[in-house]
Amino acid sequence: MIRLALRMLFGDRGKYLLLVSGLTFSTLLMTQFPSVFCGLMTWTYANMFNSRSHIWVMDPKAEQSLDSKPLRDTDVNRVRSVAGVAWAAPYFQGTLQARMPDGNFKLVTLVGLDATTLAGAPALLLQGSLDELRLPNTVITDEFGLDRFSEGQQYPDGAPRRIGLGDTIEINDREDRIVGVAKTRRSFTGGPFVFTTYDRAVLYAPQQRVAIARALVHEPRVIICDEPTASLDRENGQRVMALLRDVVRDPQRCVVVVTHDPRTYPFADRMSEMEDGRILRVLQTPAEIAAVHTEKL
Repeated sequence: MIRLALRMLFGDRGKYLLLVSGLTFSTLLMTQFPSVFCGLMTWTYANMFNSRSHIWVMDPKAEQSLDSKPLRDTDVNRVRSVAGVAWAAPYFQGTLQARMPDGNFKLVTLVGLDATTLAGAPALLLQGSLDELRLPNTVITDEFGLDRFSEGQQYPDGAPRRIGLGDTIEINDREDRIVGVAKTRRSFTGGPFVFTTYDRAVLYAPQQRVAIARALVHEPRVIICDEPTASLDRENGQRVMALLRDVVRDPQRCVVVVTHDPRTYPFADRMSEMEDGRILRVLQTPAEIAAVHTEKL
């Protein structure tokens, strides 16, 4: 029986080569995908690894470490008042757009550190000094940030130019000077890390509540909102959506909301679901919208 099996295996070279190729490819996939999975998992906790903090205090509704639901500034004092807590420092993290000297924009993960202790700063600084972060309008980026910021940069004679210490980037219309380069783990969002002080990070981050007030003060006929509840907690997010809902009670007004937050669905009169730039379905009744709301939650 064994002899017959070997003859069938080696007798047809085509089938034999196909079998060996299939086994080789399967083995490759079995070894590759676990490594890809482990790599993605390391990206998800990159911010925790870079900050070297053992205990994090987050909003109860935060679903994972990258879910940036803001806490109140007074919550830091509440944490400090807990028995057994020696100290606690505020920490900001958000995804913003940085403007390059040539006018291009790059996606960055902005990290705000406590100016007094600089708790949460990266352990290894390749260039510059961490203390210079306390100077006005200064930031520290990582190695990947220099590569991203240098894309498309040129000298007047056309030669490629690499961004380095002393160069400036612009975040939310505020110019900042790079004073250090740190070694960090890559962010899950794909953008480089940019470190600054907590107070400056709060100023750099767009104030969504103020932006909504600006949009409504002129009483426009059409209001377009891009993720209006992305950086708000549940209570304030509901208030903003209720405000927008009251606006469209006027038949001459329309509010268009682009969002991934299923908590905003009950406020909609009509909802279009999109994927890869195509409209998959249009929901036009409260019952249909309520069903999708329940499904997403």
